[in-house]
Amino acid sequence: MLDPVNLPPPPSGYRFGSFVFHMHVTDSDHASLTGLVFTEPYTLTLYYPALHDTPVDIERLFLGYLGERSTDWAILETEPDRDTFTAKAYPKRPGIFALLIQELPAREQTPSSQKWDTFGLGTRDNIVVATLLVMAVTLGLLVRYRLQAR
Repeated sequence: MLDPVNLPPPPSGYRFGSFVFHMHVTDSDHASLTGLVFTEPYTLTLYYPALHDTPVDIERLFLGYLGERSTDWAILETEPDRDTFTAKAYPKRPGIFALLIQELPAREQTPSSQKWDTFGLGTRDNIVVATLLVMAVTLGLLVRYRLQAR
């Protein structure tokens, strides 16, 4: 696992998800092979258990790739699977990979959705949370009113 603080930032409109890692190929002496390109793409499947209890919109999950000499992230075509909590991509090179979350466009965000989106929650989830908060405040006021009425 790598610390994203020491890497170039993700592309505009994306943020780092739960992890960043370096996949490299070594020879029999455990020396890294650089400049390696596979003739066929390999299947890279990532399991993201950190998002199990977070209602993240899986269509916003992507795998990012940072090559050996690159300073810019490439967004890989990604196949997220809600049932297995996996994301698949088919790269042809080793390198640095990251689970990236696509940001909601500014026009779809309000100040509260920006706050909640930190946790991977979208605008639809904010409505549920806001409704529950209003219900809790209403219930609190009703209980208080009944107690004062006695």
